[in-house]
Amino acid sequence: GGSGTPSMAGPTQCSSSSGMVTLPAPVQADGAALDPSQPIPLASTSTLHGGEAAFVRVTDADQNRESTAVDYLHVRLSSPGGDAETLRIAETGANTGIFVGYIQTRAAAVAAGNCVLEVERNAEIDTRYVDASDANDTSSASALVDPYGLVFDSRTGTPINGARVRL
Repeated sequence: GGSGTPSMAGPTQCSSSSGMVTLPAPVQADGAALDPSQPIPLASTSTLHGGEAAFVRVTDADQNRESTAVDYLHVRLSSPGGDAETLRIAETGANTGIFVGYIQTRAAAVAAGNCVLEVERNAEIDTRYVDASDANDTSSASALVDPYGLVFDSRTGTPINGARVRL
């Protein structure tokens, strides 16, 4: 979230032990839920806080197979702790070739296949996309999970909720 370009981000589904399940609304670090059926301002980033939703955007024009309908593709996210989740993300509208989805992250021990990406601080989340029609058409990206995560009031020592530091 932020001051980026507004984009639809759902519906997003995840592969679980019981098949494909639709994910609940993504939650920001401050606990506020976002409505993925409404445009959400998304900006590219190289860091993420554990507990925030991670959004993924893939542009692949040849996966826009149906010009009058929303198409879908699969993306795999993994973390160094051993967790990996496969998402089915939706095209942002009919005939766009741009696909956006999300998964909630949590700084916790790995529980594979639960459709939450468990992450560790100061570790990278890896994202990998392989075009279903052309195995040579691939894309990958990574983001660092915030190594510290908390900002404190210098006078009282109490955590400041929702504070962000940019360098």
